[in-house]
Amino acid sequence: MAEFLVRFVFEIVLGILELVARAGQLITRIVVPLLSTRVLVEPVPGTLVVVQRWHGLHRLTDGTPVIGRPLASMIGLTLLACAAVASLIVARSF
Repeated sequence: MAEFLVRFVFEIVLGILELVARAGQLITRIVVPLLSTRVLVEPVPGTLVVVQRWHGLHRLTDGTPVIGRPLASMIGLTLLACAAVASLIVARSF
């Protein structure tokens, strides 16, 4: 019985983390093209070949930088956290 409860809670927590990671990826896919026209976010369009690197900042065969999915999630979550803190500061100042 306890195993079912622990498994249920574990699945809920993993689902929430996956949802938050997807939100971070979406934010990064929106913000990065506004800041840089050269940097792409994975998945890349078309039939471009990505050379994988261990640190998350990959490259295409022509040298164009590509931000990997885990790194994109972290960048997006950092931007989201900064926006939340800034909005709380503005809300408390009034």
